[in-house]
Amino acid sequence: MFPSLIVRKRALRSKPALGFSLIEVMVVVAILAILFAFAAPTFGEYTTNTRVRAAAEALQSDLVLARNEALKRNQRVTLTYDLTTTPPLSLIQTTNPGAGAPEDVRRRDLTEESFLVSTPANIVVTFDSLGRVTTGAVALEMSKPSKSACETAGGKVRCMNVVLTATGASRMCDPKLTYATNTRGC
Repeated sequence: MFPSLIVRKRALRSKPALGFSLIEVMVVVAILAILFAFAAPTFGEYTTNTRVRAAAEALQSDLVLARNEALKRNQRVTLTYDLTTTPPLSLIQTTNPGAGAPEDVRRRDLTEESFLVSTPANIVVTFDSLGRVTTGAVALEMSKPSKSACETAGGKVRCMNVVLTATGASRMCDPKLTYATNTRGC
């Protein structure tokens, strides 16, 4: 045999195999399955907390829009936030007495938020032409107790409150924290 042919055969034999073996792939899949099993409960809590926070932010956005519309139009504007109607809705209307039928500024379906339990279940807030609240200050607690109780009651859901002052300023706060120690607190 020719010496160059022997060298080529040895070079072909010593070439390492490319790819992964079945055992290596199965070990990686098993490790990923264990990691996902530990992460699944935490992900469920995260999803619930995110939905509660998004609903609180949407309510705060509705309050800001209603106040801004009252300032812009120089007339009374009412926000009706009701989770008890079918379908649940958030309705912002002008409410000038003697000006005829109220005009809808925005109507928003709250079907996404209907999973929430808010205390109270419906609110009506009226802003005057200077952006002040004429119906008194409002504190609305948003939670999802069917999953778990709020953290303040020993549960795992981070409930949120939306607070509206008499001056028309609204803010979202965490009832677990106190305002004296943390500005995110109530």
